Amino acid sequence: MRILVYPHAMEIGGSQLNAVELAAAVRGLGHEVAVVSEPGPLVERVTAAGIEHVPLPADRRRPSPSTVRLLRGLAERRGFDVVHGYEWPPGIEAFHAMRGRRGAAAVCTVMSMSVAPFLPPALPLVVGTEEIRRTVLERRGGRPGAVHLIEPPVDVAANAPTTRRTASGSGST
Repeated sequence: MRILVYPHAMEIGGSQLNAVELAAAVRGLGHEVAVVSEPGPLVERVTAAGIEHVPLPADRRRPSPSTVRLLRGLAERRGFDVVHGYEWPPGIEAFHAMRGRRGAAAVCTVMSMSVAPFLPPALPLVVGTEEIRRTVLERRGGRPGAVHLIEPPVDVAANAPTTRRTASGSGST
C-alpha cells in the first residue's frame, strides 16, 4: 500500500509527532510512505527515518485549492492509495484531493480536544479519546462515517527533553 501522510505542521508537537512516528511504523510494516508538509524541525526526523519528504510552501492558505491540486497530482502520479491528513485543514484537503478516485481514500486524524463539525461525514476519522469519539458519533443524531479511536502514544524515551531535572529542580545533562 502507498500512503501519503500530511501533518498540519512540522514543529514539535503531539499530533505531528504522532504522524511522523506512525508513518515510520507503517513503513516498517512494508508499506511505501511519504510525508508531505511545510518546512520545520520535524522534517529532519522524517528523513532520518528514511521516509521521503515532499515539501509544501509554508506561506500557503489553509485549506486551499492549490494544495488540493498538489495532493491530487501526487496521488495520481505516484499511485498513493491513502492520503492521511492530521487535523482538520489537511483532512479537508486530503478529502477533496481523493474524492472521486477509485480505489483510493482519505482519512483524517484529529488529536485536538474537539472535532470540527464541518468535516465531511464520508471522511473516516481517527480521534484520541473515547469521550471525543462518543461526542462525534452523537452529534446531530449520529455521524454516518467511521470514527476510530487511537489513544496518543507517549514515547518518553524518544521524546524526552535533552536536559533532565532532578528532584531538587536543578538541571543536569
